[in-house]
Amino acid sequence: WLPTARTRRGTMSLKALRKDCVAEVMAHPSHGDRKRAELAEEFDREMPRFKRFLVDGGKVSFAPEGEAEYLRREGDVALEEKARFALSGSNRKQAEAQASRDALVALLIEQLDHFARTWLAESVSRSGPSLIIANAARMQRGASLVVPFGSSASLLGGPASDVDLAVLLALPMEEQRRFVEALARWHFARPFDAVEATPVPLARVPICNLRHEASGLAVDVSVGNTVAIDNTLLIRTYVELDERARQLCALVKAWAKARRLSSTRHGTPSSYAWVLLAICHLQSCEPPVLPCLQSPEFAAAAAMRPRPDGMAGSCWVENTAQTH
Repeated sequence: WLPTARTRRGTMSLKALRKDCVAEVMAHPSHGDRKRAELAEEFDREMPRFKRFLVDGGKVSFAPEGEAEYLRREGDVALEEKARFALSGSNRKQAEAQASRDALVALLIEQLDHFARTWLAESVSRSGPSLIIANAARMQRGASLVVPFGSSASLLGGPASDVDLAVLLALPMEEQRRFVEALARWHFARPFDAVEATPVPLARVPICNLRHEASGLAVDVSVGNTVAIDNTLLIRTYVELDERARQLCALVKAWAKARRLSSTRHGTPSSYAWVLLAICHLQSCEPPVLPCLQSPEFAAAAAMRPRPDGMAGSCWVENTAQTH
């Protein structure tokens, strides 16, 4: 007996489902003489066999397929209708939460972009015009200097996932450390005026951890992390090719995280490595679910793929050695 029936798109309480289904059955003329307790016992006896709901195009069915056929044959459409209604409500709530989170991240990106430009202009008094000259091309484009990467940008994240942001400045390591330390001291504008900022300048890639307690938003800001941006675009392209790829990659990431197997700091593969393994599996199936984007026939298409940093070139052809 499961406390909830989980789906790809939401969660429905089986307790509430049992109550509604029993009421529906009792209201039907053919079951008017049956007792509520008897129907509840029958529901409890049958439902444990339905390990999960499967959702396809908004239609709820049950696994295994034989059980779904049994339900349809018996005409028990009330169960499907109740499940579909609950799932649609859950989908709406999840979409609203994601939209609210995306709007908050967009505001934060605007503030970080302003900080990056201000910090770079003030660096002249410390290190001369060299940093401005090295970043002149990006500054003149007018686009934001801050780009999301990682699970939040590869379609493998969710409303509760951390957000990774890269500041597109070409800085030597010492300047990257100064940048994240200065960011931690900076006074953010509303709604981030109460954000908690923690610099980690001695990490392999210096970052600044931002925690917004009011919304629960957790953000890691790094500088010049262009390889991570390339990796993100590669993963996103694969998961956009086939919905099954997104599902499997998200499942493998969740499995590895739940078993503490996705931390390079503790000697285990990164979540990116787990995703690559899942993609490799889908490329090796017969027939293959995914193509290999490093194949020569995809070179032209890869060159046309817009990059999130606005620069030219393909992230998975020219930079293959660096990316993998």
